[in-house]
Amino acid sequence: MRSGARRLRPMGVADILDETVELYKSSFILLVGIAAVMYVPYSVFTQYAATRLISIASLPNRAPGPEIYSSLAITAISYLYLFITAPLVTGALTYAISEVYLGHKPTILDSFRRVFSFSIFGQLLAAIGLKVIVFIIPLMFAVSVVFLSVMSFVTLQSSWPVILGLVLIPLFSVALSIFLLLRLALIEPAIIVETSGVGHAISRSWKLMSGNLGKCLGLYFITLIVVSFVSYFATIPTQSAVAGAIIKGVAPSGVFIALHTIISALVGAALAPVTSIVIILLYYDIRIRKEGFDLELLADEMSSTRDSYWMKPELPQEQPPISDPPGTDQ
Repeated sequence: MRSGARRLRPMGVADILDETVELYKSSFILLVGIAAVMYVPYSVFTQYAATRLISIASLPNRAPGPEIYSSLAITAISYLYLFITAPLVTGALTYAISEVYLGHKPTILDSFRRVFSFSIFGQLLAAIGLKVIVFIIPLMFAVSVVFLSVMSFVTLQSSWPVILGLVLIPLFSVALSIFLLLRLALIEPAIIVETSGVGHAISRSWKLMSGNLGKCLGLYFITLIVVSFVSYFATIPTQSAVAGAIIKGVAPSGVFIALHTIISALVGAALAPVTSIVIILLYYDIRIRKEGFDLELLADEMSSTRDSYWMKPELPQEQPPISDPPGTDQ
């Protein structure tokens, strides 16, 4: 085992969270530097545009003007930037975290070099798009059912079956969305670590996550709570100043808007790697438990293929005995 590698073992929820903190502290500059490529420009543009829109809308008797349209244009550009950079940053974080976990010392450039391939970019983009669809469609269905149920209740004075459907169907849709997202949680690690296509990555994630949904949900929930609290308390001073000005019906100071935008961008970049670390550690934990996965073997493969894309790790197999060529006299 490499001196810098972690002790490789099956981990519980508490172990994964402890390891997440250690990886985050030991590789803070690397991981935040990767995340900043996406989150800093995106957060700066979206936070600035959103704050401007809210401040303009809060002013009484203010007719729509060029400022509103420019803010909407900035928001659209920021989402386009997010769409393009999200697969690259996701793949780079996955690679960097795995390398650090295996005892290597990757750089920001190394991490992005591994995913600067149209095939890998396309696979990661498809994986992210699939998760967005899985998240949105059940929720849209739930909203549609609620709307139709309300309209039916108002117009036809429907009885308890409509009310029951109004409650149960949306809950089922949300539960289905969460279930599918949990089963697909390991798509990105499968693509990067195993160099598999999207179809195989979906199958791998579905198989590996079997019996681990509760563990993954618990990790997601704890991570969400911690990240949300840190983000809230880090931005509350400037957020309160901007909100206070809006409540009073005056435009917030440009200084406060700029300060809030910068702080939000930096906090977003600093917290972005946390969830990725948790998912990577969960991926390795499940493979160790289910497949007896030897991470030291993967570390050796990484050292021999550092100038090429990641190769799928294979466990050693017994080789047939070497026989003499035909016609050779003993």
